[in-house]
Amino acid sequence: MRVRTEWKPSYRCKCIDGPPSGWDTDWFYHLPFPLMSVEWLDVSVAQQTAHVPPRIIDHSAWIEELLTRIGLDFQKGTQMIRIFGYSPKSLDLFDRDIVH
Repeated sequence: MRVRTEWKPSYRCKCIDGPPSGWDTDWFYHLPFPLMSVEWLDVSVAQQTAHVPPRIIDHSAWIEELLTRIGLDFQKGTQMIRIFGYSPKSLDLFDRDIVH
């Protein structure tokens, strides 16, 4: 995500020892390092444009392709993709409270 220049998706995460984070777009400094504590990471797949009226661009295809190539366990929803870090897989808050 860090190398993308035209659009970076919003994300939020939940570590095993804390509450879910708020939505963020800073892929350099706000990720929960070390990532080994991440229970799940939600990635928004929708970009809302500044057009009038606004348009929604679905970025799920390239995000799914990237996650599949890397070999991460994920589930696609209607507005986001959840990447799982631990089992059992938690779907708490999945596909809710999305920020574009």
